[in-house]
Order: sequence, then structure tokens, then C-alpha cells
Amino acid sequence: MNIDALNLSIATTFCTTAASWVKPDGVVALNITFDITPTFEQEGAYAMAGEEITAGCAVTSVAGMQRGHQLIIDSKSYEVLAMHDDGNGWATITLEKA
Repeated sequence: MNIDALNLSIATTFCTTAASWVKPDGVVALNITFDITPTFEQEGAYAMAGEEITAGCAVTSVAGMQRGHQLIIDSKSYEVLAMHDDGNGWATITLEKA
């Protein structure tokens, strides 16, 4: 099995969240993995809670994705901060609430 076929198989199995990728020339429907992980940082006497928001999918599905594009997930808008290609055909997208 080649890497593209493997990524398609993984995406078909695990990418179960529907999303809309809003870019300047239109909207693209995607299926992604989606995760919001609570974070906690402490500096001296001050503490700050936050969250790390990521999505994942086959890199071929998000070719051309750039910072500033938006993903609409469960009727909520998220701004793309970065899209990282792992070199094996999988993309991890870092998001923040828009």
C-alpha cells in the first residue's frame, strides 16, 4: 500500500467531523479530526488557562491552506494559524477561535 492510499484509508476512518474551509476563492467541504485541549500556564503568581485547537486531515485535502483562512466547524468559526505537513501526507492545522 502506498502512502497516499494509507492516508486516504486513515482519513476515511478517523476524519469524521465535517468542516467548511473558507478561502478567498470559495468554500471547500472537508472531513477532519478535531480536538480542543485545555492548557494551563503559570508564571510566578499568575496563572492562565487556555486551549489548543487543532484539526487534522490528508494534506492533499488542504493544499494551499494559509494563515488567515477560516474553518467552520459545528457552526463555529476558527481562524487558521498554521498548517503543518508532516512529510508523510498528513496535515495538522493549528486554529484559534475567530
